[in-house]
Amino acid sequence: MGLAGGKLVAVLFDESEEEIRGEAVIDLANWPDPRAWEALMATTEDELLAAIAVWELGVSLGRLLHYDFATGFRAESFNSEIQRGLKDERHRRANASEHR
Repeated sequence: MGLAGGKLVAVLFDESEEEIRGEAVIDLANWPDPRAWEALMATTEDELLAAIAVWELGVSLGRLLHYDFATGFRAESFNSEIQRGLKDERHRRANASEHR
């Protein structure tokens, strides 16, 4: 993860950055790095973030699921909105593969 990824992680955990934390959730999925995965996983119980971007959190986790650092992931352990984001990302990937 480059400098931008590190800054996104910092924003993700900074509760005073409420307006852009949701954007950080989305953008972190663009860095296939264990630190991005760990940061996103750490925010799954964040009530403030849940009010902003819980579905987006599921989508971002879904985008990183196929990397080795995501082994052992259990979607059932998350709330329904995170699960919905994961499911939507899975469908998006499947549709994109069909159209190649």
